[in-house]
Amino acid sequence: MNYKDLPFCQREQIEQYNNCMDAVEDIKEALCTLTGGWNYAVLELVNSLLRYNSQATRIQFSLMQDGYKEKEIELLANQYLLQTLAHKN
Repeated sequence: MNYKDLPFCQREQIEQYNNCMDAVEDIKEALCTLTGGWNYAVLELVNSLLRYNSQATRIQFSLMQDGYKEKEIELLANQYLLQTLAHKN
């Protein structure tokens, strides 16, 4: 299975899934670097984390209903990321 061989709709879902998971990781990193306790910025980051994680889960569930397994989705998301990075260089 290859990202480039997927139908457009599923390629778009993989792209959205990957973007959500990237946002989740970025937010986790930001939360780890913040100091000063629970303030408005921390709450906004937590809300964003929950929103992106929820969106990624919905996309993943939709792809799984189309017959894809969790590891296949992650593999396709990684292929998308590599393709995107290749085009930037």
